[in-house]
Amino acid sequence: MTAFADDSVGGDTNGDGAATSGASNPAGGLVELGRGGTSRMVHTEMRHAHEAIEARDSFPCRFDAATPTSLSVVDSTIASPIDICGQVTSIDLRRNEISASARFNSTDIAGLDLSGADSNTFTGEGTARRVRVAGEIPSGETWRVDGASRAVIVPESQCVCGGSGLYVSGTMELGVGAIVKAERSIGVFDGGSLDAAGSALDPVTMTAFADDSVGGDTNGDG
Repeated sequence: MTAFADDSVGGDTNGDGAATSGASNPAGGLVELGRGGTSRMVHTEMRHAHEAIEARDSFPCRFDAATPTSLSVVDSTIASPIDICGQVTSIDLRRNEISASARFNSTDIAGLDLSGADSNTFTGEGTARRVRVAGEIPSGETWRVDGASRAVIVPESQCVCGGSGLYVSGTMELGVGAIVKAERSIGVFDGGSLDAAGSALDPVTMTAFADDSVGGDTNGDG
């Protein structure tokens, strides 16, 4: 899945006669997921787009169990940004190589694997390691972030509901080398637990969004 102008696969589809293997679609995305939709991708390459996956909800602050929205991406390569802004009732991202920024906002983010054998790996630098998060880790669920994933976690304001950052009523675990750069706080409520356990040589780091001394230039200000 790529841009119309990308000649590196399938030939010169747009007939412009130019070798435009790195051309991107500046305005459009590859997959737009809306309320009640389901997208499942395995061994899929997504590249050269404004956004690889976009999910936005017309009624993002209202959970509607009658029209669940589901996203699953496994064993794939994602080279364009991910932007989830709205209620996605089921997320399953495992064993992907991601070289672009990602946002998981106003949803249950526990399905984004960032530890262990099923971990996604962020292979880029700077903003391409950035994972903006807001929403909830529900009671009974655990979200673990390990440094080996290379993800830099950025709690932010909810993009549509006006809520404050990431709510933990389940368990959030930060393992060796994990990095959190906060725009907004992580709220731990209602029996929730935040556990950070680094090592002497590779600590967990929790710092400001603008701090480039660890995890690179996450906010892209140079």
